[in-house]
Amino acid sequence: MLDIIPALLLVTGTVFLVLLILLNKTLYRPLLEFIDNRNNSINRDLENAGKKCQ
Repeated sequence: MLDIIPALLLVTGTVFLVLLILLNKTLYRPLLEFIDNRNNSINRDLENAGKKCQ
């Protein structure tokens, strides 16, 4: 029979939350910022190209 070990559950949850926070700060936020900057750059270039064609 499978038993639930509260201490192991607590440690696993804590490790998961710490990993989630670290990944958010080091990977997800910078990646989303890069993607937003790239989208803004592409949109700005498209607007400039449209103005030059008119």
